[in-house]
Amino acid sequence: MTRLSAAQRLLMIFIFFNFISCSGLVDYIHERQIATHNPSTKSSETASTTNKREKNSPKKTEAINEESISTISKYEAKWGVNLPDDADTNLIKEIDSWLGVPYKYGGKDKSGTDCSGMIYSIYKNVYGFSLNRSAYDIIQNVIKIPIEEAKFGDIVFFKINKNRVSHVGIYLGDKKFIHASSQLGVRIDSLEMPYYRDRFYMAGRIKDEFLKKDVVDKSKDP
Repeated sequence: MTRLSAAQRLLMIFIFFNFISCSGLVDYIHERQIATHNPSTKSSETASTTNKREKNSPKKTEAINEESISTISKYEAKWGVNLPDDADTNLIKEIDSWLGVPYKYGGKDKSGTDCSGMIYSIYKNVYGFSLNRSAYDIIQNVIKIPIEEAKFGDIVFFKINKNRVSHVGIYLGDKKFIHASSQLGVRIDSLEMPYYRDRFYMAGRIKDEFLKKDVVDKSKDP
């Protein structure tokens, strides 16, 4: 058997490793061609990665919902009412901020307010639109609804002097409403109290077309 020289052995080793290297390169090129011509495979992998990332990261909407639920629960306990799950938390906080404001005829801010002035300011502050200013004229901004169907944010009307609407409040739920009492200031009372039960006139829900107005009629400001 002919023995290979050292030079021949080195040549064979070089050829062997060169073959392995080229095979690896060919395999790599083949894999890249498959990935390029089968984008669905790549897309599915990318989608899977994206889905995992989304599942592992907190959702902003969930955080917002948790905050809303916490706010609603807080004021349910404070007011002693059951509020709807979709109650506007901005309206809730604005309403609560008026509790304890002293009564002032013709007033509409937190230094002193009357019943319609408070309602006018609450809706202006939260939604940017203007209701009519007087208790009697606010009726023009609502549609009459049965008191049994009243929801948080609806308006309740009273005829204190038996002949004309002269007092209003915002319905909270469970027959309770917030209003500016001429004797005690802004407070929460029950429609089942004899005084208000006997003088209750109607409940109203602000008209959709009124809510959608883009331009506020500032001429209504007193």
